[in-house]
Amino acid sequence: MLELNGAYEISFGKEHPVDPIGAETLHVAGFTYEIDLNKGTYTLTEIDPLDVVAGLIGFSSQEREPPILYTGMANPRGGNPGVDAASTGMTDINAASEAGNCGNLWRIHLWVKTRTEDPLGINLAETEQTAIWNSNYCQNRLIGVSRRHWANPSTIFFDTYWFVIDSGSSQSPRTTFYPWTWADTYGYYQNDNFGVDSQSTWASHTIDFTLFRNIAYSNYRIVHTGYYQFFLSGDILDNFYFYRL
Repeated sequence: MLELNGAYEISFGKEHPVDPIGAETLHVAGFTYEIDLNKGTYTLTEIDPLDVVAGLIGFSSQEREPPILYTGMANPRGGNPGVDAASTGMTDINAASEAGNCGNLWRIHLWVKTRTEDPLGINLAETEQTAIWNSNYCQNRLIGVSRRHWANPSTIFFDTYWFVIDSGSSQSPRTTFYPWTWADTYGYYQNDNFGVDSQSTWASHTIDFTLFRNIAYSNYRIVHTGYYQFFLSGDILDNFYFYRL
């Protein structure tokens, strides 16, 4: 957590290897963060993977069987915990890519949602991005991307409303092949009666995806500022899966 002039920033980054041992598996992760003003820290609470999956994001049941849900503890390498790089073939894949010998063609899906919440856990603002790639380890092609920016117009208990004041996005060209591709989005949200009328509170969410050879990266940033912003918390949720075409 970074505190600057009353603004609290929560930033995270993850790696998602496109590793054959993890193919056909839906990797999900989610956690809630809460700020401790006295200690100047934040606390992460893991969300049950079954509660993260509201549906198979970006998946069409007409194409394939649904992927297997991986419900183990978060594993930064993906696949099965305790398996090293040598036994998964990652070293061979990297060597083949460097030599110019591309591997099998993969379809890759990555989805992230960031949320701002009030003290009762009611969603106030959400930013969501889904990206789908084809990759053969040497070249990647972004074939689909979607975003959603949402603000709660009326909460139940605090009778407060939020609205979207700005949003934007960018991505690499879909029709051109690159060794790396990207997809980014951001949303800015405002409230003018969070606790006291005529006082403004803001939240901003940024989601960045990058796919380079056989690994995907996702980075998230949430900033809360303004009146009573220290009461705000939030969630970060993600799904990642891939399969051979």
